[in-house]
Amino acid sequence: MPSNDADAAPQLDADEEAASWAAHLLGGGYDEPTQEAFDKWMAASDRNRAAYLRIAKILSEIDGFANDIEVAALRANARLSIKSTKL
Repeated sequence: MPSNDADAAPQLDADEEAASWAAHLLGGGYDEPTQEAFDKWMAASDRNRAAYLRIAKILSEIDGFANDIEVAALRANARLSIKSTKL
């Protein structure tokens, strides 16, 4: 599972962690502790949220992923995480 420490990470690391999160979640590693860690990582910085949204957008544009229910769920969760951090 990706690390939660994003404050010291440059943009490249945020992109790499976002890709790692996407791969981990799409690979079936989606349980409550993982969700909590993902939410914490998303809330840790604007850089993390932006990186994950870029990865989700790329995945949604790839044939075969556009209608994938897991990608849709991840995108919805990302939107919810962003909304909850703005409250």
